[in-house]
Amino acid sequence: MKSTIKDLASIIDILKCFDFIDESINIIDREGKFVYSNKKLGELFNIPHESIIGHYVQEIYQVKQLKLFDVMETGKPMVDYILTGDLPNGRHEEVINSIYPIYDENEEIIGVCDIFRSYKRSLSAARKIYGFQASYNFKDILHISEIMNDTINTAKEFAGGSKNILIVGESGTGKELFAQAIHNYSSRSEGPFIAVNCASFPTDLIDSELFGYESGAFTGARKGGNIGKFQLAEGGTLFLDEIAEMPIMLQSKLLRVTETKVITKIGGQREIPIDVRIIAATNRDLNLQVSINEFRSDLYYRLSTLSLTIPPLRDRKEDIALLSNFFLQKAYDTDKAGRGLTLSEGALKELFKVEWPGNVRELENVMYRLSIQCKNNIIEKEDVIAHHGQGVNNQKQGLGMTSFTRLDPTIVMKVLASNGGNKKKTAEQLGISRRTIYRMLDKI
Repeated sequence: MKSTIKDLASIIDILKCFDFIDESINIIDREGKFVYSNKKLGELFNIPHESIIGHYVQEIYQVKQLKLFDVMETGKPMVDYILTGDLPNGRHEEVINSIYPIYDENEEIIGVCDIFRSYKRSLSAARKIYGFQASYNFKDILHISEIMNDTINTAKEFAGGSKNILIVGESGTGKELFAQAIHNYSSRSEGPFIAVNCASFPTDLIDSELFGYESGAFTGARKGGNIGKFQLAEGGTLFLDEIAEMPIMLQSKLLRVTETKVITKIGGQREIPIDVRIIAATNRDLNLQVSINEFRSDLYYRLSTLSLTIPPLRDRKEDIALLSNFFLQKAYDTDKAGRGLTLSEGALKELFKVEWPGNVRELENVMYRLSIQCKNNIIEKEDVIAHHGQGVNNQKQGLGMTSFTRLDPTIVMKVLASNGGNKKKTAEQLGISRRTIYRMLDKI
């Protein structure tokens, strides 16, 4: 074994340049002793560099997933797995680890190259790659109405705090836009903004999506485990859209996180402290959900410490002209459609008559359709009626689509019947998920 150490030592001088990079690079012999270590390992684990060389790996950090001896035996590298360990000073550390075998001229394994990257730095890189950041600011919320101006001022006040925020509003009112603006206006603006739609994941997946999992936690689990959205949002904001669709069993776990500020991965035992602000959003009446035992009251009160209601478009109709012209320009910028189009006075009056159950999103869709189909430079009243889809004269009044607070099973059944049993179309009109419709059908 002495010859092995000598063989490895012959290249140590060449490796001194690695003291200037931001990853820990180590060479460990067959006995598990450090033959070389650049200065970053000492910085990463807060250990004096001179106490590393010649010492066994187990003396430097205590880990449960030490894979280097497996690599020495099999010759198969292990790349990018999460390594957690307790240091001699009692501090707990989590890093990204990769191990590669080292061969001599006889193709015998004489040691391994062990590389560590900061876990937090890896998270930061992942956020940049996947674009986990907020794009919108309050200046992007187009309005001239006083009610929207008051709402924005309230949101700015909330942004200055640290408590969780609940954003309430009908489908299409711009809840995520407000969430992003609040994040960018807050002291967490330099941190990540992570958005999760609670209705888009099956019940058995949203748990792992939020909290992550350890290696081997369940069948099909990724080797090395996976981090969840809470950890990705560290130091920033986690936006939980359609929070009313979160399964009741998972709500209790979320409640604990809001109280303790720690999470536990699926299949894990260690509690991980987190620094995350939660902004939740819903188009449902959570008070009603609480009364029918579909949403936990204690979680509701935790999330709604600061509650912001986004007004529907029918309550801010003075913004329709501004928004309509903006969407016409956006259609041209996107698809070169609708160049030079303007709205006649009659067309605007017709737009003002619409109740807009789909709110700003519906208005944008209508403007895009008009920009494609309108044959003249001026959009007239008749164009609005012809291309609105439902049309002003066909608005389904009295079905409760104008307010999420009026939603009840009877209303859902009426809308479902009017749509010939089409659950997808009904869910879109009411601003709810198909899962909610199925739950209501089960109770009838």
